[in-house]
Amino acid sequence: MNNNNEVLPFDELNKPGIDLNQVIHQAQKMQTIFRQMGVTEAKFDTGTRYESTPEKTTVTGDGVMVQMRQHTTAVIFRNEGSSEKDAIPEIRQIATQKDAAAFSNLTQPSISRIENND
Repeated sequence: MNNNNEVLPFDELNKPGIDLNQVIHQAQKMQTIFRQMGVTEAKFDTGTRYESTPEKTTVTGDGVMVQMRQHTTAVIFRNEGSSEKDAIPEIRQIATQKDAAAFSNLTQPSISRIENND
């Protein structure tokens, strides 16, 4: 297990053996740092996405999403054996196209095309 102070790329947190608490801790660290900087939305070169609204903060990477609200935190992993595209309809029930793209390692226009072709 990694040192609690170590900052890991968020998209690396969906690997076998990663502790659920570590995923939450990493998302909370990102939230704290970005709030201090006044950042409400960010996209990383890795495809990881951060967005904070008055209702919730969402951090999404390839196959992992954390949504933090005032009283609850939800962590979503793509199931083993499911492809990036398999999870899109379920993720879209709770997240934006941008978040679905980050979760599926695709672009937002790709998500739009997939949805319009179904």
